[in-house]
Amino acid sequence: MSERINPGDEILSVDERDRILDRAHSVFSWVGNLVPDKENFDGIVVDLRETVFALRTKKELSDTDRQLAHALIEKIRKRKKELEEHLRHDVLTRDLAMNLLDEISGLVKAINDLHDVEFANDLDVRKAEIMNRVNDEKRWQEYLRRLKNGK
Repeated sequence: MSERINPGDEILSVDERDRILDRAHSVFSWVGNLVPDKENFDGIVVDLRETVFALRTKKELSDTDRQLAHALIEKIRKRKKELEEHLRHDVLTRDLAMNLLDEISGLVKAINDLHDVEFANDLDVRKAEIMNRVNDEKRWQEYLRRLKNGK
């Protein structure tokens, strides 16, 4: 956290802090947020938004891509937890707390996007299974319709 509190700044109340923490843990906290442009993981600055976008839009995902997505998810979770600790314990202004909330929400969005990459093959298999069931049901319905009409 590079931003500082200046004399005269209004400090976040306990009630406001609890509300912001509650929003950070909301199921849809990431909605409307962008993946952070850059993020620092263990002293290494990663162009996170571009990396997530590149992985999500890649036509053919390799095992290395999925491993990268998995590793990024772990790094993002660690960073998210660090930011939540700052939000939970540091002396903050409302603006600083809201900036932390935005960053946390963006990290949650990155995790969700990377899960799509990590489990892309599983999703394709599940989608194919569902479509097969739908097609089977359509054939069955057509068969029953023909029986009913005597054809």
